[in-house]
Amino acid sequence: MLATIIIDLIALGNTPNASLIKSSALLITGALIAGWETLSVDAFGYMIIWCNNFAQAVQNVAASKLNKDNLITAFDMNFFFSLIGLPLSFFIICYSGEMQTLI
Repeated sequence: MLATIIIDLIALGNTPNASLIKSSALLITGALIAGWETLSVDAFGYMIIWCNNFAQAVQNVAASKLNKDNLITAFDMNFFFSLIGLPLSFFIICYSGEMQTLI
């Protein structure tokens, strides 16, 4: 939710309303409380989750902006973002040393 708010603000210039800010603050507070014990231990995992959140936010904002006239089909969007996700997944697999397991 926070990533979508940030991307929407940067890309489209839409400022969030007060209720959206309050609900995202509650969501962030709950997430920090839930993961507080493992924040320092699993920093790479949290970084991957934030990368996924921002990638999903970019996808949602881009889809809503580009598809105002309903020119892009669901297949087009999924195909485009899978082309982005495949190299990223390959990099993560190589970085984590799981290539032998994958093969």
